[in-house]
Amino acid sequence: MLGEDFKKARSAWLYSQAPMQSFWRGVTISILVLVLWFILLQVFQGLVFGFGFIESAKLAYEQMLESGKWTLNLEALPKTVQTDLVRAVIMAVFPANLCAAFLVLALVKFGLPARAGKIPFDWPRISSVGWAVLIFSFVVVGYILFAVLGSAIGIDAQKNLGVVEQATMEMITSPRMFVLAVPGIVIGAPIFEELLFRGVLFAAIVQTPLGRVGAVFITALLWAGLHGGSESLFSVAMLFLLGIGLGLLLLRFGTIWVTIACHTAWNATFVFLAYVTSTHT
Repeated sequence: MLGEDFKKARSAWLYSQAPMQSFWRGVTISILVLVLWFILLQVFQGLVFGFGFIESAKLAYEQMLESGKWTLNLEALPKTVQTDLVRAVIMAVFPANLCAAFLVLALVKFGLPARAGKIPFDWPRISSVGWAVLIFSFVVVGYILFAVLGSAIGIDAQKNLGVVEQATMEMITSPRMFVLAVPGIVIGAPIFEELLFRGVLFAAIVQTPLGRVGAVFITALLWAGLHGGSESLFSVAMLFLLGIGLGLLLLRFGTIWVTIACHTAWNATFVFLAYVTSTHT
């Protein structure tokens, strides 16, 4: 009822044993894509400023250009401007991440060196019921872990959100900004991040002496670390645990489509809960 891969996954890891990426090939692609992703994010962020979606952010951006500097001292800006700048980044995530995702696929197929690489991109043999069970279980277990971890260390998880989560919740009061932000959170981020971390990097590390365990933990750590500049320490720790879960799902089912689906469902659930919470308070 759940699908052929569910049956097989009960007795064996379905992740391919055949090499898909050499270590240095995977690392080179990952570094190159991350650099270009950051540049793309800045470009699309500039377009958000330029079109004036957020007036205070636009003014801060103009001041930065007039000063001849390419960075902003966020701490010197008013709190409202800091928040608006984060909102602008969130709105730029969708186009930047989609471009970076296509770049990952292009480099994997044609990239450096010329020998073609692979990522586990085969569609899994999972039924509709199997998909529902898999996604629902991941989200429920994740949020239970979220609550238990917060309770264990004495932190109110809902009040210890990172900058991105807080800005997203505040954007709900502005329908135009919220609509522009949701695709980046729900679609853009999961696709790009899974292709890069559980796709290219995982395939590179799993072939080294670190093996499957190293691939799961290192990709989870790097994925969580990518969010370190915008998330609280509690959120980063939670992302690390979720990254371990996604890595194990990749090993179990052998395809990145499973991790993309679960990652998307997790982000979509957060957006939904944020919307419900904000509209009923």
